[in-house]
Amino acid sequence: MKYRFSAESYDHIIFALNEVALDYRKYDVPKPPEVKQAQDEVRASFNHDLYHEKGYQVVFLSESSKKAIYQALDENAFRYHEQVLVKLKEEFESPIL
Repeated sequence: MKYRFSAESYDHIIFALNEVALDYRKYDVPKPPEVKQAQDEVRASFNHDLYHEKGYQVVFLSESSKKAIYQALDENAFRYHEQVLVKLKEEFESPIL
């Protein structure tokens, strides 16, 4: 599915996925394939013009990547203000058709 995230939300998604990946690396455990796939899909969708000029990012995500992102955000929820998490949830619940 295709999602439209604000630039701020996009940054939070990347940060959360990177934190999860670092946790796996710290314990010398391979990161799960769904985390790698989510990172790849999020990075592949980056569009410099949308991000910097219009303030949003369109991201194509598989269902497994969406679940991995939800899990990463949940594991890092303590890092975010509640309003940030609410905004991310709203953006996830409003895919672009």
